[in-house]
Amino acid sequence: MARKPEAPDQRILGRRAAAIGFHIGLVALTSKADSALARAADVKLVLPRVEEACPNGLAPTTSTTMQLVMGDALAVALLAARGFTAQDFRVFHPGGKLGAKLTLVRDVMHKDKRVGRGAEDFLRFCAAAQRGRLAAHATVAPPRGVP
Repeated sequence: MARKPEAPDQRILGRRAAAIGFHIGLVALTSKADSALARAADVKLVLPRVEEACPNGLAPTTSTTMQLVMGDALAVALLAARGFTAQDFRVFHPGGKLGAKLTLVRDVMHKDKRVGRGAEDFLRFCAAAQRGRLAAHATVAPPRGVP
């Protein structure tokens, strides 16, 4: 995505990727169909040239908003086309708030650990938790024989 697709970093993008052995499809999102970036791209998406909302005509405002909208539209279209699910998102983005929101209990629980029983174990657990030495979950269950 480039407002000024003739910038030096834009011109060498495709060459640099090829030079280090990557074949990465390049999609240009620009308002200049004949720019170096657009010519180097496998796919070019040309946005209309519009006046920026910045009263000084300096800051890219309208153009960046158009790029943001197009980027979101492409992302949503690709999600739908590939059948990308919440489960896929959880696998590929396990960190951050969205990944954490999709984390399942079975992914983080400790398995095959000793389960404490009785008031003495509970007090030890509380003391350790207060010292910040563990993150845990306590389960309260009725005594044996009580449904």
